[in-house]
Amino acid sequence: MKRAVVFLVIGPTLAAAAALLLMAQARGPTYDFEKVFAVAVFFFTLPVSAITGCVDGVLHDVPVSLRAALSAAVGAFVAFGLAFVLFSCLFPSAVWLYFAFGGATCMGVCSLLASELGGWQRPVTSTGA
Repeated sequence: MKRAVVFLVIGPTLAAAAALLLMAQARGPTYDFEKVFAVAVFFFTLPVSAITGCVDGVLHDVPVSLRAALSAAVGAFVAFGLAFVLFSCLFPSAVWLYFAFGGATCMGVCSLLASELGGWQRPVTSTGA
């Protein structure tokens, strides 16, 4: 449950907030176009988060540091592929790398937030000896 909330709510919200802040810094506090762009980023990040969350859930036996790196790579590939399919006629090819970098960053952070870092505190079961 925690993984679904992190990947499907916190991840897209984090991406939308970052887009809103970057656009507000670049243009000033007008907030008209920035709100629309942040909502578009939220809905673009949703399928990327869903696919990466599924892959991250499968990697539950992998150590946290490697799982975050693998989830970041999957996020980069999915974001790059989705941007290529949707926006290949609108943007030049150099812009797609920003989608890959944003997907890698956001999905790596989501993987770290969804990890069970308290796993070493599991109760020890006795063997009955």
